[in-house]
Order: sequence, then structure tokens, then C-alpha cells
Amino acid sequence: MAENDNHEHINSAENDGCLRNMLYLCGRFNANDVSTTDRKAQAEELYLQGNVFRKQQQWAEALNAYEAAVALDSESPAAAAREMLMNIMEFYCKDYYNP
Repeated sequence: MAENDNHEHINSAENDGCLRNMLYLCGRFNANDVSTTDRKAQAEELYLQGNVFRKQQQWAEALNAYEAAVALDSESPAAAAREMLMNIMEFYCKDYYNP
């Protein structure tokens, strides 16, 4: 995939059917059907789409993309990205709740 094509595909993450496509990709691949190289490429694509969702503050979609990437490749950087996003979402300042 050329670099321009990759950017166009990442930008297409804003489309309504993108999440459905990510989940389809994740569910479609299993260890018996696809080579490790293909799984890593798909995981990288899902990781990049998750980054797009995160930058748009679409937290659920970002988490779904990261989890799909980790399901395809457990060594994906999506695992760290998911953990960081979960830490951000779970953080709260106790002082705000105890006046």
C-alpha cells in the first residue's frame, strides 16, 4: 500500500462503516487462516485507525480498534495505547468529589 493510499485509508476512519469494517477484519482473521505477516499488517492498520479515533475523542471506537489490533497481534503497540487510554478514562481527582 502506497503512503498516500495509507493516509486516505486512515482518513476514511471518519466514515460511518469504519467500525463495522474493523470488527469484520478482526473477526475474519484467525491464526489458522492468515500468515503472521498479514496479521501484523492488519493489526498495524487497526492501531492507526484507533489513533485517528483517539484524536477525535471517540473513545469507544478507539478502544475497539486497539482491542482488535491486539487480538490480531499481541505484540502490537495497540496494547500500550489501550492501556494508556484506559488509565486516562479511569482517572479522577478525588478532591472534586469531596468538597
